Amino acid sequence: MMDRNVSTTEIEEKMAQKEEVIQHLTRRLEDVKNFTESIIQSIGSGIIITEMNDTITYINKAGERILGYGKDELMGRPFGIFSLKEKQSAIPSFLNNPDDMDTRKEGWMRKKDHTEFPVGLRSITI
Repeated sequence: MMDRNVSTTEIEEKMAQKEEVIQHLTRRLEDVKNFTESIIQSIGSGIIITEMNDTITYINKAGERILGYGKDELMGRPFGIFSLKEKQSAIPSFLNNPDDMDTRKEGWMRKKDHTEFPVGLRSITI
């Protein structure tokens, strides 16, 4: 095995190449984020995303329109602000494994003006 002295110029060139790759990947990630955001914003259904503790972290424009709240009014607030009342299913799932049960639920939510309206919910854990 040969010892090789690496010049400062070679190190700087390698670092510049790696920086280019990092910048390229960062741009690609930003593009994917923007594309995903545009899809979510174009959906006509309201989409609300919460943390595990039910703190609201995202609402799309349809959700704002349907519920009567602005995004800034909801960020960081508890999901309970909507006074969700879940409808109890009259037919239990035919599957015995709770991991396979449908996570779709129905119920009623309260808008900003305190009127209630029927909703369908799907809970997804990431």
